Amino acid sequence: DLELLLADGESLSAHAAILSARCPKLLPSKKTFVRDGSVTYEWGRRSCYHVQMSDHVDIYALKKILEYAYTGLVTVDDAIVKPVKTLANYCHLRSLHLMLQKEQPRWHSCPIYDLTIALEPAKHSFS
Repeated sequence: DLELLLADGESLSAHAAILSARCPKLLPSKKTFVRDGSVTYEWGRRSCYHVQMSDHVDIYALKKILEYAYTGLVTVDDAIVKPVKTLANYCHLRSLHLMLQKEQPRWHSCPIYDLTIALEPAKHSFS
């Protein structure tokens, strides 16, 4: 229900609900959505919002950000790491930004359990 329009005339389709949950910085403000008038009706059933992206947004970087928003995983070629990292930073995708810097995200302290006893053979017989 969302079309991201790039400066070169290309566009990418996405779902507003997914982007609002995972990457809200890619969406305009709610006021802009309402006032904008960029709604078209497709087949009389639903509306499609068009969002004009900045001239600085690289289509390959945007595709990677969308892939990460949808799946939580992404593989980025060395050639586009910089634009993806820039867009990830803008979108407040800190974990992706850290991964692209080859840093490990910092997790809160988690309890450590020694489960080696579970790997030992059972010492009782079952009948």
